[in-house]
Amino acid sequence: MNRESTNADTLNGRPIDVVPLAIEARSPSRRPEWAIVVVLILCAVVPYANTLFSDFVYDDRAQVLNNPYIQSFRYLREIFTTPVWSYTGAPTNYYRPLMMVGYLLSYQIFGPAAWAFHLQNILLNAAVVYLVFRVAASMLREREPALIAAVIFALHPIHSEPVAWIAAVTDLELTFFYLLTFLFFLNLSRPEAHRRRWGYLGIAGSFVLALLSKEQALTLPLLAVMYEYGYRDDRAETTNVTKLRRCGLLWLLAGTYLVIRIGVMGTFAPVSRFRNFTWYDTVLTGTGLVARYIGKLLWPVHLSIFYTVHQASSLWSIHFLEGLGALLFSVWLFYELWNRKRPASFGLLWFFVTLTPVLNVHWLATNVLAERYLYLPSVGFCWVAASGWTRLWAAMARDGTVRRRVLAAAGMSVLALFAVRIIARNMDWRDEVILFSRTVATAPQSVPLRLNLGAAYWREGNVEAAEREFREVLTQDPHNSRALGALGIMYAHQGRYPAAVDALRRAIKEAPRMPGLHVSLGAAYLDMGLLDNAELEFNFALTLAPMEVRAYGGLGTVYWRRGDLLRAEETFKRALAISPSSSEVRNALGAFYDANGRPLDALQEYQTVLKIDPNNVNARAATRRLMP
Repeated sequence: MNRESTNADTLNGRPIDVVPLAIEARSPSRRPEWAIVVVLILCAVVPYANTLFSDFVYDDRAQVLNNPYIQSFRYLREIFTTPVWSYTGAPTNYYRPLMMVGYLLSYQIFGPAAWAFHLQNILLNAAVVYLVFRVAASMLREREPALIAAVIFALHPIHSEPVAWIAAVTDLELTFFYLLTFLFFLNLSRPEAHRRRWGYLGIAGSFVLALLSKEQALTLPLLAVMYEYGYRDDRAETTNVTKLRRCGLLWLLAGTYLVIRIGVMGTFAPVSRFRNFTWYDTVLTGTGLVARYIGKLLWPVHLSIFYTVHQASSLWSIHFLEGLGALLFSVWLFYELWNRKRPASFGLLWFFVTLTPVLNVHWLATNVLAERYLYLPSVGFCWVAASGWTRLWAAMARDGTVRRRVLAAAGMSVLALFAVRIIARNMDWRDEVILFSRTVATAPQSVPLRLNLGAAYWREGNVEAAEREFREVLTQDPHNSRALGALGIMYAHQGRYPAAVDALRRAIKEAPRMPGLHVSLGAAYLDMGLLDNAELEFNFALTLAPMEVRAYGGLGTVYWRRGDLLRAEETFKRALAISPSSSEVRNALGAFYDANGRPLDALQEYQTVLKIDPNNVNARAATRRLMP
């Protein structure tokens, strides 16, 4: 017997590595497939049912409510050939075509209904949970640990962010198609030729969709090679040509994606928010992040949408040393699993390979450490945890049933606590004021959180609280363009135009290429009657962001006030061609029609506004007045 076999677990004297797949037909066969599916669906859906009552929060507003790309199928080309924030004119590293297509379909079917987008996340999560089971059953060749792994994955509180937050759907899509691709890859060793052909087609289709979901999909070819050479049952019998044929398609598609991605964005990641980080600092900081991610998986308390990450610039940094310790422990654990339970050791490889891309701060936004980044890597963690649980369960067989009952009770209690924690955590996502106020309480020095909390208060009509948050930001960062711009908008709404113009000009000085600031300054000039100044700002905003609907709306109003009615109407309609669901532009067009003796056209615009936003006060009042 070779060394590889002697290191493997044995069953009746035979290495498990070569035991036929019929091993699955033992005790778990008493559980029919449909019963397993029902259990997994319940675990994946029930804890997240309360998210159906949550609103749009954080990036959801920009990506769904104010996103012209999802309001018409005419923008499919832009969805696949531009970065995700291109319609705003903002530079970004994010290329997420599949997310945008999902939003487009949901929006076209259900409109701007938050529950529909939350339902999409819940259903995707349930599908991922089932694939966690299917892949684990195929890879571990046992259904019991596979079922346990899927249940742990379904009920782990660290997943509440990607499931409860609409904008985190990218992690759900990535993980679903990543797992589906790997399942097709696992089945390539089946002897039936026709199954292999369908397997390659499945790999190609699902891997392309994974790549269009998120960049972490690029790690899959490396994992496939690791599995092919270190874990597949027939690895000793197959030639390198066969192994290359099984993995080659993944590498080819990954290379094609990179070429297209660089063609679309000019480079893989054109924006870095951490230019003060050298590559040495990045490696040390990334190592420190490993410990924090593992810590969140092992102890999922104090969950938050924002974590402060400290730059590690020395080998003696406590954060780097914690990460190094976590890595050394993981190496030891991998060695033990490789010798005792080799299939389970692949879970560690899965965890670290899929986590590595999000350890590079140069590719990420200001929020470097995020719970949603663990959604895909935690699949491997759950496989390892389930394998450890089943081994512990087996080891207690000789000690009678009492210890097993204690172990089962402890496990069920932990899972029940996990479920309760998920339900409670989901409440943080109910609305923006709740989300950001609770998060600011844990990170009071966070400028981005206070900015978002101030904006949430402003949308809620709590002007005093909003101003308090914006001023608090300026005490920490006197040149913050977003806080200055927000105060400028606030002053304009209060009729304090000189103060508004001053604040907005200061904001533009700090961030001259932010289209929204120019639109807000143009709107202030418009209210002041300075039409030439307003036109200049609106046109400059359009040079930065050609799809800035508010700029077109402002220009339409400028032309209207000058008496150029034909040009005004054309400009309003151009704005609606970009974003048919813009209630702001439709209100303006309705007012234009009403003032120019076209009450039926005005009524039609206001009624359309009410279909989009039933609570729009202006449209409701105008509709009552114009109704015959």
